[in-house]
Amino acid sequence: MQRLSEFVVRHRAAVVVFFVILGAFGAYLSLKLNIDSDLLKILPQDDPVVKQYNRFINGDTSGDVTYIVLQTQDKTEKGIENLISAARGIYEGSNEFRSIESFVRFDLMSDLGPLGLLMVDPGQLSSIRNRDQDLSRTVQRLVNYDFSAIRSLGQMLLGFEDLKGLVANEPEGEDFFSFIRLPESIPVNDPMVLVMGIRLDGPSSDVSYVKRVIPALREWLDGVCRVYGVTYGMAGDHFGTYDSHRQVNDDFMLTTALSLVGISLLFFIAYSSWKVTLCVFSSLAISMFITLGLAYVIFGSLNIITTFVTAITLGLGIDYGIHMITRLSDGANREK
Repeated sequence: MQRLSEFVVRHRAAVVVFFVILGAFGAYLSLKLNIDSDLLKILPQDDPVVKQYNRFINGDTSGDVTYIVLQTQDKTEKGIENLISAARGIYEGSNEFRSIESFVRFDLMSDLGPLGLLMVDPGQLSSIRNRDQDLSRTVQRLVNYDFSAIRSLGQMLLGFEDLKGLVANEPEGEDFFSFIRLPESIPVNDPMVLVMGIRLDGPSSDVSYVKRVIPALREWLDGVCRVYGVTYGMAGDHFGTYDSHRQVNDDFMLTTALSLVGISLLFFIAYSSWKVTLCVFSSLAISMFITLGLAYVIFGSLNIITTFVTAITLGLGIDYGIHMITRLSDGANREK
């Protein structure tokens, strides 16, 4: 230990330069470090709760559909035409963005599973009418009193039969208006909107895929919508994964920066010296950047659990800083 101390003191300039360069390289690598917010990757896959959650995710209502909501404050015919034109531009120009696998039909419930019950166009159901059928009349002839419940049951069965035919029949050609939904009436206090649904060619559970595709999709949509003067929003599983991943990364960077600044302020308040504060801040920042850079090289990313390495590094740095400052202070007092 004494030889190491003598070596560091003798070559202190080279040691400082080496660690500054190493810290700068670690800072560059730490900018590429991502926080994987997917808890399923760190939980035991054979756990009953995890299995139940996976079944829920696989059978959820959105079915990995990404929804694009176009909106405009212009509620006139021109504004609605701009919405439709922007949607048509997205639909017809989808070959420019190869990650779009298909568009979701809003006139067939089978495209969206349970969510189709909410998104189905009511105009498609207008052909179903209540009519007298042979089943109800036959049952009524079997009895000599009113059996209206059976009659209603027969009409209901007929309605389901018509609905089955509506869902089962594939539409002729690719009708653009089958892939968009407009409100039945113009909103009073809200902007006019148009909804589209797309399926991407990758799963929403793949964070690396989502963080690559969603920003590119948003950039492409910006270019299309800007031409027609409309804005847009996004929702769905892919965007939810991207948004939560971005939020976790932003929170990680914010808490790290606040921790560094807060610790430095505490040292300044305790020792009333900018030199001490600068030395502590520099050593903490360099050690943290080196640690995060090594984490990127070794693991590629951190998860929600392993993000504590930054807190551990800062805690050890605080202890080491207090120890070194105390030793230096004691040494200075002895010399006096």
